[in-house]
Amino acid sequence: MSLNSGNFPAAIANKSNSAWANGGSCNYTEFWTQYLQAGSKFTLYSQTRLGSNYRDPQLSNGAGFDGAGINFANDIASYRFTGCA
Repeated sequence: MSLNSGNFPAAIANKSNSAWANGGSCNYTEFWTQYLQAGSKFTLYSQTRLGSNYRDPQLSNGAGFDGAGINFANDIASYRFTGCA
């Protein structure tokens, strides 16, 4: 695992119904359904760097710009930051 990726702690993994990305030095945050950045994913932009598509308040109806129509509610286990300066 690199410094730009990780697994969510067991206390919060697979227990989220919304997501928000606000990376200060990376343009995108990928959210994955399995540990170690595996399975299905969706991507949100950085609020600070790009200013749009940075949150999804209801993951059950699809998420991000590449996860439309996929139910990600309670199904996020890991993340990766990309497009970093």
